[in-house]
Amino acid sequence: MNINEETGISIGANLSLGSSSSRWDPFSLNHLFSAFHFSHLSEVIEENFIRDLDQNNRNDLHEKYHYAHRSYVISSIVSSVAFLESTANEIFAGVADKLETVYANQLKAKYGDSITSLISTIWSLTINRPNASTPSTETRNFIERSEILNKYDILLSLCGCNALNSGEKYYQNVRTAIKIRNILVHYKPQILVINSDIDSISKTEKLWDLNLKQLEKEKQFASNRIYENDNSAAYFPNKMLGHGCAEWAAESAVEFIKGFCNGIGIQSWQSYQSVIDRAKEA
Repeated sequence: MNINEETGISIGANLSLGSSSSRWDPFSLNHLFSAFHFSHLSEVIEENFIRDLDQNNRNDLHEKYHYAHRSYVISSIVSSVAFLESTANEIFAGVADKLETVYANQLKAKYGDSITSLISTIWSLTINRPNASTPSTETRNFIERSEILNKYDILLSLCGCNALNSGEKYYQNVRTAIKIRNILVHYKPQILVINSDIDSISKTEKLWDLNLKQLEKEKQFASNRIYENDNSAAYFPNKMLGHGCAEWAAESAVEFIKGFCNGIGIQSWQSYQSVIDRAKEA
């Protein structure tokens, strides 16, 4: 069954008892579009801020742009990680449901019908886990409860391929992007020491498992231009959460998918670039 993966698929069936209709909707392209679209909108705000700074008070501009800018950056980062997870899930589901998706077709052509059986089995596998609130156990889907990057390693393993090299830059970048996303989505406020000349009080270097000091030092992405000359601003969230971080997260997600496709021996989806171009134009 061939589908339009940008708009989904409608599945109809006429039976002796009547008729039924169903849909199979992939969302990875929606998340990809969102990641680059919101990144672009945050860039526009930073450019407007710099343009308006000559004739306006900095604090007034912060009041004008802060919430919109911050929401765009957060939305972009969250969407980038959602793109990664939805892509993995769509690969599993596309093969298991025997749909002619871009990735399912390539995997079946390269590895034969046996891969459909293997992936279908793992996709439907459930595990019993203790329930902390009751003496009983709860049943959960194995893939659904797996970490995002592990889902890709499982696919590689099922196809007899080596796991992705965790030392590769695209892998490291995505792992960091996921840490940032987790902080934003499951946010727990904590006191951060921005600067200190007291020996017994050191500047905060880590937030959860994210090494802020290392991230700031390595300068993997440009700082938020709204705060780039503000020495009183903390690296997180003010200087870190800017267009540079949003664009880096989105581009890293796409590079990761390309690395995965190369590792499993298939071509990455050519529609990605057209979706990205449209996201930046919208």
